[in-house]
Amino acid sequence: MPLSEHEQKMLEQMEQALAAEDPKFASQMQGSSLASLQRRRWLVGAVGVIAGLALVLAGPATSAPQATNFKNCTALNKDYPHGVGRQGARDKTSGTPVTTFKVSNSLYAANRGSDRDKDGIACEKR
Repeated sequence: MPLSEHEQKMLEQMEQALAAEDPKFASQMQGSSLASLQRRRWLVGAVGVIAGLALVLAGPATSAPQATNFKNCTALNKDYPHGVGRQGARDKTSGTPVTTFKVSNSLYAANRGSDRDKDGIACEKR
């Protein structure tokens, strides 16, 4: 709905009074338009999308380091005194089962050959 002539004159008077009272603010308000505001929003949105895509693509490239394949149980037990096991593994023993091993599927997979009793825990020690 367009402004009437009287309303337009009042608006012009208010703009002139504002310019006289605070010229810095008035010049800032004259410089900003709806088109420039919309352009700025699009630019910020585009930068956000590009940054998001970069994070998604960089994520797999900076994933956790590969699990160490230890030479033998002595070497593995220096870093993991109670051994390493896959998630959900249970120690097969007639005595007290080891429950304090390091749980890591990738670390177990790298050292699966050291799992002598095939219970899902490599190099378990009490």
